[in-house]
Amino acid sequence: MLEVVSGNGSFTFAYVPSLLALPAGVELVNAHGLVQDPTDGSILLAYQPDNSRDNHCLVRWRPDGTGGVRFGAGSALCAGTPHGLRLAVEDGVPFLYHANNDAALHKTRLNGSLVWSVSGPPGGNASYLPYRPTWFAAPPGSQYVYLADGYGSNFIHVYNRSGGYSGRSFGGRGTAPGLFQTCHAINFDPRRGQLIVSDRENHRHQYFDFTLSAATPSDVTFTPASQFHTNGLDRPCHIQFFREIGAPKEKSVAEAVPRVEGEGQSSDLKPGAAPFPPAAEDRLGGSSPAWAAEARKGGASEAAARVMGAPRAGGQPWGPAGRAWVAGAGAVLGLAAAGVAGSGAVAARVEARTAAVVAPLPTRGASSASVAAAVSFGQEGGPASHAVVASLDGSVGILDASNRLVASVDVGRLLGALGHQHPHDAIVLANGDLAIATWNPGRLSYWRRLGLDRAREVA
Repeated sequence: MLEVVSGNGSFTFAYVPSLLALPAGVELVNAHGLVQDPTDGSILLAYQPDNSRDNHCLVRWRPDGTGGVRFGAGSALCAGTPHGLRLAVEDGVPFLYHANNDAALHKTRLNGSLVWSVSGPPGGNASYLPYRPTWFAAPPGSQYVYLADGYGSNFIHVYNRSGGYSGRSFGGRGTAPGLFQTCHAINFDPRRGQLIVSDRENHRHQYFDFTLSAATPSDVTFTPASQFHTNGLDRPCHIQFFREIGAPKEKSVAEAVPRVEGEGQSSDLKPGAAPFPPAAEDRLGGSSPAWAAEARKGGASEAAARVMGAPRAGGQPWGPAGRAWVAGAGAVLGLAAAGVAGSGAVAARVEARTAAVVAPLPTRGASSASVAAAVSFGQEGGPASHAVVASLDGSVGILDASNRLVASVDVGRLLGALGHQHPHDAIVLANGDLAIATWNPGRLSYWRRLGLDRAREVA
């Protein structure tokens, strides 16, 4: 077979047909959602099975796309039409959120065991029928998750992390800002601190401001902010985010939070005036003796408080916000920017495993606009810089930090004869390679990223 190559410039990929092979027993109808496990780098797929012959709906491969194994909780999880898959790290523990087109929602552990299941329209409210949920967003640090009813009534419904409906729903069918024609997927864009909806049949993505620190349903907000269309990606199914190889892995406090506001006062965090003691400017992880010593004394929470115990700029003492710990930031993809009362917002640097994260703590009630867009996650724990979009019309696109199209992988044109016609989801892996799931019929493809010199040679 001749080498199949697609993309542009440094984002040029070669199709590797031997990888992401389906394991024995998988009766795949459609390939729907992809995530990468932050604990070991393995690749996870949620798929729609032929329920008459297969009661599983999850496959796990090694990070290199070999060794596929099917798993899951059986028909309790996999009956109906499993669709979108979202990985969330909550208080340092990773979970999966599953949206099923047959009016079912599930939360599982990474091994596929059920935490909870909910069926029927939100709150049993028949006014939300038809109801065919498609994808979750799980903003790091939020007590709420956001569900897109993309194949039903085109609302975004807000649930808490225990599966309870908050009573808050937004959107509906239409073309105006804040309305949708197939709100197929929703995700959190860590580069901007906003939620983003793949509004497929309106041929656009829509950004929304929301209240990350919402503590009660009445605090929940969801406000249209902006939108964009990408030529060649006219039916976007899902957008995911990644850190480009070679991009800076982390930002200084001053870079990440140039100015933060809180309770009528502000603090300028800039070189030469950052209100952090030297210990807090260290990488607070295994490389920081101060951190390690404090953690041994009283655990992570107390360590954060002690290391950040010096006065703020101007001599003011840190309030409770300054001593708060960013719960869950110890996981590669986790962030909990807890809404806490106190004297303004502060930033704390934490590091665990391979993740180095700068996280601002907004004052209670602060909107996502007050959460620094630079606080983000990507491969190897660094800040996300790019996005990847799967478009049902045949292409997978790479977008830069300004959401400009910089590369396109022509999956449908190149592999359509093999059934890879309609990209439904795609992820750029930690090693820079690309995994793609397609719909009708369901197929998986692995694309190895070529080196920059090789990409130029092919071009």
